[in-house]
This record gives sequence, structure tokens and C-alpha cells, in this order.
Amino acid sequence: IEGVAVGAGVMAYGSWTKGYRSGQFNGRASSTAQLGPVDPEKASSFEVGFKSTFLDRRARLNLAAYNTKYDALQLTILNGSLQVLQNAGAATFKGIEAELTLKPVNALELSGSFGYTDAAYDRLDGPLAANLTIAESLRKKLLKAPAYTAFGSATYTAQVSADTDVIARASYSWRS
Repeated sequence: IEGVAVGAGVMAYGSWTKGYRSGQFNGRASSTAQLGPVDPEKASSFEVGFKSTFLDRRARLNLAAYNTKYDALQLTILNGSLQVLQNAGAATFKGIEAELTLKPVNALELSGSFGYTDAAYDRLDGPLAANLTIAESLRKKLLKAPAYTAFGSATYTAQVSADTDVIARASYSWRS
């Protein structure tokens, strides 16, 4: 679905996509038992949101909400000291993202963003799913999927001659 203008400086949108990660072999295999292959991982994703500009184009606000479902999730699981690649279940990622940019004067731009993601296994299966770490499987939360992210920056551009600018930028990024 394409974006639809809903007013001066505001566009709403929605999208639905399907995708996959192809089946593969374990590139770190040191034995034929680790080699694989695994089936393709499949994903279906839905997103809605809006993008807006206001204050004479000196401010921009974007908001989005999303929900992505994975099936035949490809995971590398420890079996003793061996890393085994296998299809190990299903997972859902859902969350929101917000971005704000302000330009109070021509030389200064302030930007910030915030995101919240709830990423959890819907199902854990496969021959080695029980080997997932206790914290990971009991809470059913995915590793390496931070619940909160934030970013902020300030950029100042000083024109020192007709064809030369000096840019100073400070930024901060955080993940839970």
C-alpha cells in the first residue's frame, strides 16, 4: 500500500510484505552432523505509520508500528562444544518507532529517535531446542533483540567561506 496524503505535510502509509532467508548450510561446521542443511526461514510483516513536516518545514515527525512473524526460524544452537544450525521454531517481533527532527535555526539540526520492540518466541522446537540458554527459553525472549533503542544528535554547520563549511556533530546511541 502506498502512502496517502492526509493533509498538508502529512502522509499516512501501510505495508504488508512477505520474505524469506534461503535454506543454508552451517559454514562453521567441523563435522557432517553440523553441516545441515536447514529449510528457508519465512517472514510476514505488516507496518502502519505516518510521516509529517510542519513549522515551515523546520520540524519532521515520523511514527510507525509494526508486527513481523517468522516461521522456520534459523538458529545456531550449542550442542556441547559444537555449533549446530537448525530450524528451531517461530517468533514474533512487534513494536513502535518514533523519529523527530528540529531545525530551530538554519545552522542547527537536532534529531532524536526512540524504538520499542517486543521480540518473543512463539514456539521452540527442533531436536536441539532444549539446548537454548535457560534465560532465553524460560523468558521466551530473543537474544540480540533490544527492547528499547534511543538516539539523539545535534549538528551545527558554520559557513567559513562561499564554498567551505565546518560541521560539528555530537550524537548518542543507546540500546537496552
